[in-house]
Amino acid sequence: MDAIIVLLVGAQRASLQALAKSLDSQTGLTSAGVLTNTAEIATSIRKHHATVLLIEGGLLANDPACTPVVDAITADPEVRVIIMGGSQDVATWALCEGACGFVPDDAHLEDVVSAIRDSVGDGVALMPAMQLVLLKRFQEVGPGWTRGGQAASGLLTGREMEIVRLIADGGTNSSVAIRCGISESTVKNHLANIFRKLGACSRSQMVAEAFRHGLLDRGE
Repeated sequence: MDAIIVLLVGAQRASLQALAKSLDSQTGLTSAGVLTNTAEIATSIRKHHATVLLIEGGLLANDPACTPVVDAITADPEVRVIIMGGSQDVATWALCEGACGFVPDDAHLEDVVSAIRDSVGDGVALMPAMQLVLLKRFQEVGPGWTRGGQAASGLLTGREMEIVRLIADGGTNSSVAIRCGISESTVKNHLANIFRKLGACSRSQMVAEAFRHGLLDRGE
């Protein structure tokens, strides 16, 4: 398996450099260094072939549009973005704009490493308890605080809604395929259609948009 190349983005250079060094000591992880100028995100992703970005939540505190997250995904739709620290609002903004994970300020190194590994592919780097907290926060604050997605271009089919519910419960492509009695390839095709209908570009954003459009509620 190719090494996971991690680019760290934030203003706290010293602490991020220490984290980068720790990541280099982990099997299968390679640090691409620390970036403090967010205007260089796209260039750095392409230069280092970064597969995962760790972005300090503090950078997004006054940026509900989550410009660094959007810039990263625009540069490479396959890149996985994880937010480190910041408020629940910041984390939720980022997830709605395409980030796939969040680790709190008090996370240990092993939590960060687990989040990085979990994010690869179609993974979501959120502890189950944090998923519930952020999804509830999304409903409480409502759609006005984020750019949100485009209006759903069509109602989801029964199968698509089943897949959304299973993903919202933390399901993986593999577990969803087993539960629905279909292949993983078919699950991926369904997810592509759901993303298109909800204007989403990640699993976490898909779930958030499903809540925003009233397709899920807290009881689901």
